[in-house]
Amino acid sequence: GIRPFLRGKEAFMEVGCDVGYLLDVARRDGFAQVYGCEPNPVARECAAKVPGAVVSDLFYEQWDLPQAYFDALTLIHVVDHLVNPMEVLQKAQKELRPEGLIFAVVHNVDCVLAKLTGERFPPFNLYHHYFFSKTTLRKLLEAAGFQVLAVENTTNSYSMGFFMRKAPGFPGKRTVSWLFEKTHLSRCILTVPIGNIAVIARKRGA
Repeated sequence: GIRPFLRGKEAFMEVGCDVGYLLDVARRDGFAQVYGCEPNPVARECAAKVPGAVVSDLFYEQWDLPQAYFDALTLIHVVDHLVNPMEVLQKAQKELRPEGLIFAVVHNVDCVLAKLTGERFPPFNLYHHYFFSKTTLRKLLEAAGFQVLAVENTTNSYSMGFFMRKAPGFPGKRTVSWLFEKTHLSRCILTVPIGNIAVIARKRGA
């Protein structure tokens, strides 16, 4: 996470804040101000309920924000959807404080799942304009003028109940699901690497 690298907690910005979970985490973690943008009206309505949050219906590229203002800016599964990632990263450069942090998560085109599934890798669809490896993600942030601090694999956590609901049908699935619920195994959490990578980078000091 970005916590060890933070220089301050005055203002936090999440591009594509969805229903506001991360905004609320940032607020509870001590950020004085939290901002988010979310074009989806249903998700935005939820995000706007985060106490004190400033949530916009604009795309980040359209939002006129103060310069050198944010201590941290996040782009979680956003960069690979952008038509012009460099435009967004250069905007972030201007709006981050000196030594402010940017945190981005994308799918890893070099992950094991991608190699096993080939062209059937789920992220290979019309919603993603770019695909990144650890190397190319680092180079993108460096080209935008950031000092890259880390590029790491990430993991996702899911309940066993979620896996059972998403599993394809098999003989005895209903019985197994019933046993999971009765024994509370459905609440057990599995943490698995599913092929995402994160980059933490710093705006260079003045």
